[in-house]
Amino acid sequence: MAQVFASDITDEMLAETRKLAAARALLNVATTRADAATLPFDDDAFDLVTCRLAAHHFDDIPQFVREAWRVLKPGGVLAIADNVGPDALLLPDRSAEQIAEMAEIYNAYEKLRDPSHVRCFGLNEWLSVLTETGFDQPRFEVLDQDIVFEPWIKRMRCDVDTVDELETMLENNLLIDFLRPRTENDERLFTLQEAIIVARKPEPA
Repeated sequence: MAQVFASDITDEMLAETRKLAAARALLNVATTRADAATLPFDDDAFDLVTCRLAAHHFDDIPQFVREAWRVLKPGGVLAIADNVGPDALLLPDRSAEQIAEMAEIYNAYEKLRDPSHVRCFGLNEWLSVLTETGFDQPRFEVLDQDIVFEPWIKRMRCDVDTVDELETMLENNLLIDFLRPRTENDERLFTLQEAIIVARKPEPA
């Protein structure tokens, strides 16, 4: 039977993982408290490393990628799903200066709602750091993720002043172009870009 290690930096999330695994009778899941920049696993230990909607909270994404490389066996796969910020791959008609400003405002918007947010990498940044680390030809897909504003702010228990500021930021011309805020069926929505990226650690020559 395959062995799965679920890691997180918070004990609360690990407790939730154990609860869910027990509810599903998953006997092959172990939990480990870990910082993504210093994974407590041996070299060449895993066939697969996954990271879902967490990397934008990391202080040092390149170091996480290096750690994933270290703990993967040759031929192993790194699979990432995370929101991505504005960049030239997503917005080829925008200047570098416009994209940089848009990315700064977008990350400020995310951080206002969730102070643990650090920064969403652009898709080009992800592909560059993966390639520079040594991964073979990363493959990717970018998906629209429609977000309903009201439950999005309630999940973080945003106060009234924060909600007002978030609503104001959504009217920024640059964020309008990237997040496409709108009202549908009396609900306020916007759209995030979520990338799924898969890369393989090459076998020795």
